[in-house]
Amino acid sequence: MVNVVNTQASSIPTSASASVGSSADRQPSIRPFLPALLLPGLIGSVLIALLLLCFYPTLAALGKAWRTNPEYSHGFVVPLFAVFLLWSRRQRLESVAQRPSAPAFSLWGIGFFGLMGVLRLGAALMGIDYLDSLAFIAGLFGVFALVGGWPAVRWAWPALLFLLFMIPLPFTVAHSLSGSLRSIATFSSAYLLQTIGFPVVTEGHVILLGEHHIAVAEACSGLSMLYVFVALATGVTIYIDRPWFDRLVIVLSSLPIAILANCLRIAFTAFAFQVAGKEMGEWIFHDLAGWVMMPLALVMMWLVLKFLDQVLVATTAESPLTVRGLPSASATGA
Repeated sequence: MVNVVNTQASSIPTSASASVGSSADRQPSIRPFLPALLLPGLIGSVLIALLLLCFYPTLAALGKAWRTNPEYSHGFVVPLFAVFLLWSRRQRLESVAQRPSAPAFSLWGIGFFGLMGVLRLGAALMGIDYLDSLAFIAGLFGVFALVGGWPAVRWAWPALLFLLFMIPLPFTVAHSLSGSLRSIATFSSAYLLQTIGFPVVTEGHVILLGEHHIAVAEACSGLSMLYVFVALATGVTIYIDRPWFDRLVIVLSSLPIAILANCLRIAFTAFAFQVAGKEMGEWIFHDLAGWVMMPLALVMMWLVLKFLDQVLVATTAESPLTVRGLPSASATGA
């Protein structure tokens, strides 16, 4: 009896230590690699500070666009989320710390800095601010490649590419997209209203519904909603742990979801104008619909995820089942 009790008692610490070890595996720590990362981190911080100083006019212009243009007000959040992505992928710093040599002059770093110079020269010659912003991101790639080599680039590339969403689109691209989105929103909203029985006629980007003329202006094109929602979907796909096909579907589905949400906004506004009057319609259009669009799009994205869970079944390699009392396949020589 004593031996049995001792055996059971000794098994308790074993299971507890196993559970502690598994929880530690789930929460990777970078403390063991901090000494090896100290020098690359210091050099990288100095280089990033110099890069920020060199691109101060460009960054100041970006900040002004975020403050004054509602379509790009999300730009303040993008760098913060990029830092969060770097922290969430911190377990990859182990490969950076285990580089065979100290921070050295990397050919990849030279290549990225060369690309930065070409982009900045093109921005100065052609007067395209977008190229100058791209040059800043290329410079960040160069810092990581120069200090940490290719392992550092593999760690940081999702966060650095996500910074593209903080850059306002070039005027010609934004104007072209806005015109196309206005046309889609106008005709789709009119078709939806006609489907539910309203006599709707469109003239250009104006919806004629009875005595009400609802103009789909450039600010109502949904470009801002599209840009923000694609950025949100991209950030989600980087952060979540799902197969690459699921992530691709999530990013691609964000485009029609954002367009559909804007069309529903315009159609519901026209419905409110016709049913509840001009004051209620204007309140819904300028206040309520703007707040509801993003939650509505997130609900549709959640439905897409649920659909993927039902259609695509993840397969895992499992060991064959064994029945107690029967010999296994290896024992029988099968």
